[in-house]
Amino acid sequence: MIPIFKVINRCIVVEFYKQNAAFFGLIFLVFFGFIKASEHIAIGSFLVANSSTLAYLYILWMAYAIKVILFILPAINKEENHFLESFYLLPFKIKIVAASFATFLLLLPIVAYASFLILLAIPETFYLSITLLVLSIFTITGAISYLLLVKLNSLPHEKSFVQIKLFNRISKPSFLFFLEHIARKEIVLLILSKLYAGALIIGTSLLYQTDQFDLRLLTTGVLLAFVGNVAIIYKYVWFQYHQMAFAGNLPQSLFQLLIRQTITFSILLIPEFIVLLRYYPIEPKLVDLMGIVLFGFSLFTLIYGLLLIKQIELSQFMATIFWVVVLSTFLILFSIHPLILAILYLFISVSIIYFRHYRFEYIEK
Repeated sequence: MIPIFKVINRCIVVEFYKQNAAFFGLIFLVFFGFIKASEHIAIGSFLVANSSTLAYLYILWMAYAIKVILFILPAINKEENHFLESFYLLPFKIKIVAASFATFLLLLPIVAYASFLILLAIPETFYLSITLLVLSIFTITGAISYLLLVKLNSLPHEKSFVQIKLFNRISKPSFLFFLEHIARKEIVLLILSKLYAGALIIGTSLLYQTDQFDLRLLTTGVLLAFVGNVAIIYKYVWFQYHQMAFAGNLPQSLFQLLIRQTITFSILLIPEFIVLLRYYPIEPKLVDLMGIVLFGFSLFTLIYGLLLIKQIELSQFMATIFWVVVLSTFLILFSIHPLILAILYLFISVSIIYFRHYRFEYIEK
């Protein structure tokens, strides 16, 4: 193996699977511990026999692809990986092969399952399903390979930021500071997070076209969608307690802080709220709708509160997010209404902020 392949594999691929070991362990336990081989074949045969049902599988694959992208972008910018800036000096063919090979390894679970479905479709001559599977794999792999190639091939001084002239023409209130920062310097992260959340909410809502409405399923979809904002929340903590550290000395009460953060979080979550209201599967009851919306918002604040307990790397914090998802799913399955969960999570969040806001210190490493 060429040394550059080993370097990228060690810095990106291996770290990705280490960071998500708990996630893959859970998937392996569910799909290979509880589902028999014959049931796997039956599910796969059903998917390839009805090419339209592959759309649900594509949504899951897109969610996984976005998860990979959200890992790649900050991983390359880590201080310990600064030597990857020399990647642009390699021959063009080597760069393409290296980026494609790393992407293939990152998408190995998707490629393996797609290959399994293709093997099931070939004897039955489901050529449309085979074509769609091959195209989807090549599309996802090509898009991520191109993104990885561009990211690795960019020099530090070549980075450009989106300039939003509107922000230069108005006097900005404090709750817009972070919004301007993320729109200028983390626009890719912002867009991908919103695409992931929107796709997950839409995919969950579409399941009700064939199944009876169950609020627990929609609540679980909202849980997974809103948790996808964890990288944005992590950036907010860094911005609030590092870039804006001086704000802690300003004469503002905790109530004023909570109001400002509520406005900032609400604006950040507008895309999710719009998609949720647009694709809500039935005529909503006020209590259920209010509970779902507040539950999504409370997850955002809960993640923010948990990040204030102590300074932690995002890769290490993902283990905490995993247990938040597991615990929340457990409560949802026992039919705890999302409004009750929202009130519980908001209470926990406000309590942590009350005790940790003036004690938390972000130390740049």
